[in-house]
Amino acid sequence: MANAPVELQQSWQALEQFRQFLDGLEAQVCRAEEMQQQVRARQALEASRPPRKRDRLLRMLGLRG
Repeated sequence: MANAPVELQQSWQALEQFRQFLDGLEAQVCRAEEMQQQVRARQALEASRPPRKRDRLLRMLGLRG
């Protein structure tokens, strides 16, 4: 690449920077999806548990649906 014209080198650098940006964006999306799956799993686990005294009290007080 050192022998390529300056314009081509600049374009190549811009493409490389964009690729790095996309890699970072992909990593963020993957982390967000993993966190979302964990939240859904926790919610499903919580929904399958028998109600606790605290939950019943909160429902009676109208603080929980």
